[in-house]
Amino acid sequence: MKDEAYAIAAVQAAVGIDDGVQQITDLLEMEVNDEVCIIGIYGTDGIGKTTLAKAVYNRISSCFDSCSFLAEVEATLQNPSDIQFFQTKLIRDILERDREDPSFDERIEDFLDIFREMKVLIVIDDVEKQSYLHAIVGDLHWFGLGSRIIVTSQNEEILKEYDPEKARTYMVGKLDDNQAFELFYQHAFGKKSLTPDHDGHVNCIVNATEKLPLAIEVTGSFLRAGDFESIPDKTFLKLDNAKVFGDYAGAFPSLKWLCWQSCPSDFGEENFVLRELVILDLSGSKVTEDWRGWSQIKMEKLKVLNLMGCSDILITPNFSGYKDLEILILERCSRLVKLDPSIGHLKRLVSLNLKSCSQLNKLPVELGHMTALEELFIDGTSVRKIPISIGNLKKLKFLSGLKCFQLSHLPSSVSCLIALSVLSLDGTKISDLPSSLGELLSLRRLSLRDCHYMQELPDSIGKVGSSLEELDISATSISTLPNSIKNLQNLRVLRMDSSFVRAFPVEIGNLTKLEELHASWCRSLQGGIPRDIKRLYHLRSLTLGHSSISSLPSEISTISSLHTLDLLQCNEIVVLPKLPPSLICLRVSSKRMKAIPCLKDLKELEELYLSDEDPQESRPPSKQLMPESKVKQLSIWFSRLWNLEFLQTHWTEKQSFSISFPKLRKLELSLSRIIKLHIVYEPTDIPQLKTLTLSGMSLEQVSELPKTLSVLSIRGCSSLKRLPIVQSLTNISAFELYHSAIEEIEGLEGLKSLKRLDISNCKIQNLNGIVQLTSLRSLIVSDCDYLHSLPDLSNLKLLKVLEIRQCKMIHQIEGLEELTSLEKLKISECPAENSVQVQNVLKLVKARSLVT
Repeated sequence: MKDEAYAIAAVQAAVGIDDGVQQITDLLEMEVNDEVCIIGIYGTDGIGKTTLAKAVYNRISSCFDSCSFLAEVEATLQNPSDIQFFQTKLIRDILERDREDPSFDERIEDFLDIFREMKVLIVIDDVEKQSYLHAIVGDLHWFGLGSRIIVTSQNEEILKEYDPEKARTYMVGKLDDNQAFELFYQHAFGKKSLTPDHDGHVNCIVNATEKLPLAIEVTGSFLRAGDFESIPDKTFLKLDNAKVFGDYAGAFPSLKWLCWQSCPSDFGEENFVLRELVILDLSGSKVTEDWRGWSQIKMEKLKVLNLMGCSDILITPNFSGYKDLEILILERCSRLVKLDPSIGHLKRLVSLNLKSCSQLNKLPVELGHMTALEELFIDGTSVRKIPISIGNLKKLKFLSGLKCFQLSHLPSSVSCLIALSVLSLDGTKISDLPSSLGELLSLRRLSLRDCHYMQELPDSIGKVGSSLEELDISATSISTLPNSIKNLQNLRVLRMDSSFVRAFPVEIGNLTKLEELHASWCRSLQGGIPRDIKRLYHLRSLTLGHSSISSLPSEISTISSLHTLDLLQCNEIVVLPKLPPSLICLRVSSKRMKAIPCLKDLKELEELYLSDEDPQESRPPSKQLMPESKVKQLSIWFSRLWNLEFLQTHWTEKQSFSISFPKLRKLELSLSRIIKLHIVYEPTDIPQLKTLTLSGMSLEQVSELPKTLSVLSIRGCSSLKRLPIVQSLTNISAFELYHSAIEEIEGLEGLKSLKRLDISNCKIQNLNGIVQLTSLRSLIVSDCDYLHSLPDLSNLKLLKVLEIRQCKMIHQIEGLEELTSLEKLKISECPAENSVQVQNVLKLVKARSLVT
């Protein structure tokens, strides 16, 4: 956590971060929506790549349908199988699910039909191997048009396998002299300038840091002392990958910082005395516990020891001589099995990082002697239990055991950690928490996500009501929340997705500062939401999807801060009350829903999903129309001046009705009883709708479509025989047509921006006009038995993907040889499959891919 704080402070203090953000944003070409673009931000470790990526992410994320930030990829991955962790997170983020559903065990490729509809922003932070990058985001065709991918890496060639037209790089340069000196002065002296007498010394130090913001900030902070008046020239030394031999008696009397990354296992130096050394960086080195340097280098004033990635260390060295040590980094010492008991001598140690020391299964009892410790990270280790002596660490603020899969017990002495602010035990085997947990009066965040053995919370948790802000019990076996939960009056975030919680606390209204309440995939959650929810004045997000919740109280309309309400697949819901006008995102689907929710006041809506069916239930398209008594027309207005009174409409009534959504960007409708959809906007209006998805077994007629559309998807509308003329949809980039009775797409030639056309199980008879779609990149046609032939495709010079499957009437494909950009060709179960023409082009495509 300190590393990240250092990086952010350093780069923000450096002149030019805004320029860097702007330059990267310019490279992303946000105004262009016809391509997927990938940007590589590369540069030396510590130069601020991640900070820049975060700044760009925060600036532009609102322009996308969904976003995902995958942090510290290289540091988290221990082997290729760990890729699944990032794939799962990516899927969950893009689909905006707080917990993955069972199908997330499948490959990411299984979700491509969804991803291709979406304009997404993805950041993959700290990845060095091309194989890892490709496994996470694969082909750029996986994502919808206008999507942007940002990669941070030290590897300048991380994007070399991608099309140069879509892949761009940005090098984070070092600070210039003035910027570097200013940053150093700020952190070493708290001011912008020094006396001339110091200029030579400062120049030496800054040059030794290679003008890296992180190195300058850390070094300046540790040298801020009166870790300065007599500092000689040789204060820093960088010996990365070097083998050094000889006698160094008196050579470095005042050396403060030694960076010797990837140093060899043998140590041939004599009289290498560094009594003033403050920072020693041996990350990625071949050192072991028997390395001669531990005994030969005298460094009694050492404050920072970085052994990250020293995979040859089995046991830590004897720390008796390093009593001033404050930061010890052993992260990714993958073969480390034991901490030497002398670690107890580190009375001034503030931060101990053991992340991803996967073979370490025990912490020594001497851990309790490090009474100055504030941070303890055992994430990804094999530690089975935490020693009782941890209770002595009165200053401990952060205790993190994420993915510490063997940890099964938390000692009662943890209640003595009076300064503990964050306790993260995600994925551990811990089955219960000590009843004394309530004595942690400084606890701000408690995370128990994926603690599958955890069945209950201690009632004493209510005692931390004055401090606890975030509680995560997602994917635990907890079925009942203790009554004392009502005392957590400062709680801001409550996550219990995929848990066994059966009901909300009756007095949930006591949590008056709650901003987020997540209970998706809680299959056991039944009944209604307590009326007391009206007291949650600050509630912004309420997600209850895939639960058995049956009703919401009418009082929910008074929660004026509510922005997101997710009720997907809440199949027990029959009707909904009036909803708060503050909603920006509303998702509702229920098999039992008998009425359209009252939506007339939701003028702020940007995303709407309405369904009276289970969207994941696969049923054959019906060929029967609904009875005339159930015919409905739904009119959707985009006018900002539309004031039509709209009451909740029940399915049993024969009636047309209208809704006004001036800010709507994404609309998905799956209403089985709607036959006519009328989308209305005045000539002076500026519709915002970008994505429209329609699925419904009875839909027969759709009116004129908004010209602003970029994605149009029509699914399972087996009674829909005709679409309005689409020629005016000049901005559309993706068009999907599945399971419909449509015979022709009128005005297809006008879709000049179309990049992807996907038609499946339709009665389409021709694709007239497709030859004019010169921007088309992907064409997929399957199970279209009425399609007799394809037009000559030779004009589609940018086409990269062509798939023709189970089209029994297609005997030949004209112009196939002219498709010089083709990267994927699949012709199957149609007469053209075995033609000489197709076989020859298949060979060309395969040869082209091998060259690439």
